[in-house]
Amino acid sequence: MQAKRRYVHLGPTSFVPLVACLWPKAKAEEFLEWGLHNKTTRADDGNAARWARQTKQEVRVTVPSLVQHNDFVPSVKGGRQHKPGAESWRRAVFLAGDGLAYEW
Repeated sequence: MQAKRRYVHLGPTSFVPLVACLWPKAKAEEFLEWGLHNKTTRADDGNAARWARQTKQEVRVTVPSLVQHNDFVPSVKGGRQHKPGAESWRRAVFLAGDGLAYEW
């Protein structure tokens, strides 16, 4: 990561974090259309990663993270429940205390 950059390129990955994700309207529509014609699973973050790889999308994430994944709140999409606090990979590594304190 380059110093003082607030976004980093995620690169080809099997996981795209979708908690509080922002999409340009056109890209969200492309992704939804792709989902109608490709096999998807309940793993929305995996589906987004596969779409990004197949369609060569640039995915960027903020540094620091602006949100924390709260496993104490049930998922809006259902699925398996996670044990709150037990899965470290579900927590932000570097969480912003106040997102407004950064020059974006």
